Order: sequence, then structure tokens, then C-alpha cells
Amino acid sequence: MWGKDRREDEFANSHNTATYSVEAGLLMGFTDIALLGVDLNYGLHPSHFFGDGAPLGCKLRNLKLVLDIFTRLRIKAEQAGVSLVTESPLTGPLDDVLPRRACPCPKTSAT
Repeated sequence: MWGKDRREDEFANSHNTATYSVEAGLLMGFTDIALLGVDLNYGLHPSHFFGDGAPLGCKLRNLKLVLDIFTRLRIKAEQAGVSLVTESPLTGPLDDVLPRRACPCPKTSAT
């Protein structure tokens, strides 16, 4: 939760494993965090590495909330001198809040 009563060591409740992963990386002291395969562009292409997650109940519950949390995480990372970037081969809403760094991965037919 990101409200006024949120403790610094609590994870933001985003229902999104990517935000939890970034928070864990920050708490563990990583200085370079790159997201690969996270674009938050549900509906344009399969949502998960195994394909479409919708039949299994996977969905982006609140895009605005997730983007807000990523924005706050970016600010927190910048203040701590941590590089937080997206390297996803596909673009999406996450590009609006995180800087993009060239993906070191080979091009695929999905890009």
C-alpha cells in the first residue's frame, strides 16, 4: 500500500509481480535493475511467457495503479543511485514511466 500509513519496508500492493520484483531488488541493494519482458501491454500480444494468461485468471487489474507504483519506484531508485530501466523488446505503457535501455537480447519474430 502506498498510503500515508505505509511503512518503508512494506511492498506496494499492485497485484503485479514485476513491481514486487523491483521492490525486492531495491531492498536487497541491487544497483542496476533491468526489466526484460515487462511491457504492460495486455491484449496486443500474449501476456505471459507461456502464452495468454487470461484463461488462468491472469489480468492487469489496475494499469494506472501499477504505473503509479513503477513511477514511485523509479523515483526511489533514482534517489538511491540505482539504475531502473526497461529492456523489453516490445513497447508498452511501461515506456511512459521508465527509461529504455537497448535490449541485449537477439531479435525474435515477436519484435
